[in-house]
Amino acid sequence: MLQREVLPNSIRFDSLEVIEDLPLDKGGSFAWKYADPCGLLMMVVSEAPLLSECFKHAAARSPPSPDRPWSLVLAWDEFCPGNKLQVDPSRKAMVLSFTFLELGQDAIANGLALITPVVIRTGILRKVTGGWPNFLRRFLRRILVGQNGLATVGMPLVLADGTSLPLFANVAGLLSDGDGLRAGLDWKGHAGLKPCLRHYNVWKLDIVKRASLCNMC
Repeated sequence: MLQREVLPNSIRFDSLEVIEDLPLDKGGSFAWKYADPCGLLMMVVSEAPLLSECFKHAAARSPPSPDRPWSLVLAWDEFCPGNKLQVDPSRKAMVLSFTFLELGQDAIANGLALITPVVIRTGILRKVTGGWPNFLRRFLRRILVGQNGLATVGMPLVLADGTSLPLFANVAGLLSDGDGLRAGLDWKGHAGLKPCLRHYNVWKLDIVKRASLCNMC
């Protein structure tokens, strides 16, 4: 039985690396390096038998096509690595992951089907023009309409058993907590004149009235 060669992580990342120059507020630019989401998904699916089986069964239940694309879900949040009893805010980072609803709740809930191509320091987000929405816009453009865009030509997945699966998908959800949605959608949040992201007719008049108007959230 042939064994797959295990490459060092640095070499594996180099094959997927994407570099985008983003302008800084105070002049100059920042070279943003991250893993190409399409290439990362293709690599992981071809090398992870359990995940490959999830895609195979999901495709049997709901074959992806340009007319019936899968549901792409993106989620992002900040976290501080290290000692949770002595948090160091300077190490805080934004993490973005994505998955597909068709893979099923079990696969998504245990993290098997979560692909994480982006981790970036929060301090850098504050220096780049446009902040996190700028990063998010560029990421969505690459995964949806890039070289192997899910919303255009499709992503040519090769499963662990050698069969091919052209994958098409459209965005079905953008998930985060309240502060993450504020940061990602360039929204002022609860302190803004329109504090509700869901209901367009809610205005910030006073705390009591706002609560009564937005009791559906």
